Amino acid sequence: MKISALMMLPEVSWSVPIDSPAHGDPILEQLIEKLKKGDLKVFERIIAYTQKKSFAYIYHIIGDYHQAQDILQEAYIRVYCDIQKLRNPNSFRAWFLRIILNLSRDYLRFRKKCQLFKDPLSIENISVEEGSHSQNTIIANESAREILKYLSVPDQHILLLREFYQFTYKEISTALSMPVGTIKSRLHKAKKKLVDLVVKD
Repeated sequence: MKISALMMLPEVSWSVPIDSPAHGDPILEQLIEKLKKGDLKVFERIIAYTQKKSFAYIYHIIGDYHQAQDILQEAYIRVYCDIQKLRNPNSFRAWFLRIILNLSRDYLRFRKKCQLFKDPLSIENISVEEGSHSQNTIIANESAREILKYLSVPDQHILLLREFYQFTYKEISTALSMPVGTIKSRLHKAKKKLVDLVVKD
């Protein structure tokens, strides 16, 4: 593997493959299977295939452009080192999502200890850097962010993962350690709350 590939991640982008199907991805599964068998040449292809939306989601969570790049790089290093721990290639997306969430939460805990932000996981704290390419791929609409802040943090994540990043209910369930039924119920209530807020306005 070329470590340089980890240093050349694009400026923006979250952890489903770039334009992959929402329900299973044979191409990604084949790449993961090859990596598990020791074909290290496919690792750069896995990065290219998953990095855009992965970055965007991390940015949604922490709201720091450069730290998001660092977290994504660390996530890929963990994939490279721990890929043999993944039993089933078709579980990669949920597994990778958990890596991203854990790294992001670790960073937020550190940031909170430093008392830099009063509510680091809240979407209302996310800002988009003026003039950066991230404005094209990350939710920057102020009115939308104002609405999202009325949801609980778990509901914000469920809504983003399902509606914006097209994760399956099962993948979200695995990543967030929450029953599928609970996720469906919370998503339904969150969407209804947003609709009610929009209608009310």
